[in-house]
Amino acid sequence: MLKVAQEEAGAAEIGWDPDALTRVVEYSWPGNLRQLRNVLRAATALCEGNRIRLQDLPLELKSTAGETESATASEAEFNALDFAERDALLRVLEEMHWNVSRVAKSLGLSRNTLYRRMKRYGINPSR
Repeated sequence: MLKVAQEEAGAAEIGWDPDALTRVVEYSWPGNLRQLRNVLRAATALCEGNRIRLQDLPLELKSTAGETESATASEAEFNALDFAERDALLRVLEEMHWNVSRVAKSLGLSRNTLYRRMKRYGINPSR
């Protein structure tokens, strides 16, 4: 079990599926610790039943080596700003209980733009 610090609720124990843990361990982490931290925070937020599965990881970790090479640059190579935006979107979506209309309005975006950004970052709105 992995203890993941949660700012508002202390710490919760999070389990890992072997496939997901293998991908996280074997990934090269071009964004270093900041990227790792953001991926862990997002996976923790997206996981169900306190267990991180392969489907909870971002696209660049889910892809095998061959798939990663064929992915577009925007899918395969997020920079620090992209990770910050993804993290912020997840935070606002959670605060507003995944009400996409309210989130879009609060961010000054159209719903279509918000859905495009969610798709870009692999955020699934089906909650």
